[in-house]
Amino acid sequence: MMDSPTSSTPERLRGSVRHGFCLVCLALLLAACQTNEDPRDGGFVDGVVGLTSGSYDDYVEEKQDTLEAEQDEGALLEARAQALETEQAALKQEIGEAHKNLTALQAQLAMLRARLTDANQASAAERARLEEAESRAARAAQGLEKLSGDSGASIASQQRKIKDLQALIGSVATMVSELSG
Repeated sequence: MMDSPTSSTPERLRGSVRHGFCLVCLALLLAACQTNEDPRDGGFVDGVVGLTSGSYDDYVEEKQDTLEAEQDEGALLEARAQALETEQAALKQEIGEAHKNLTALQAQLAMLRARLTDANQASAAERARLEEAESRAARAAQGLEKLSGDSGASIASQQRKIKDLQALIGSVATMVSELSG
């Protein structure tokens, strides 16, 4: 039995519609299965898939680990900054003490110069020694002033400079003691 041309056309049309509908459903199904690990980029289906598969929990755990690592690093940096501030304060105190010692030595040098000049008792060697002591005291004063204004240098560099200046001040003290004696 042959179908009439009029009866087969609606069946063909229905078959084509069914076929098209199946293709659309298949495309939607495939699109729904494509998921994204990042919950910010996904939609409802990605959220459900992420929750059921555990990938969302993995994502949250990874972000939590990153946050904890950054917080630990921040705490270490903060502790280091505090230690540097403490070292800087100690250095400023050392500079202040060196400045005080130098000021006292400069006063002693001025008294020695006045005493040796007034009495005209100084030998050429004593005058040379006094001038050397005054020269060292002046260099130490310049170094302290420079060090006080040099906040850009590293703490280790500043510590070396203060140690050198303290040695220079110590040599001035020795010379003052010898000249006074």
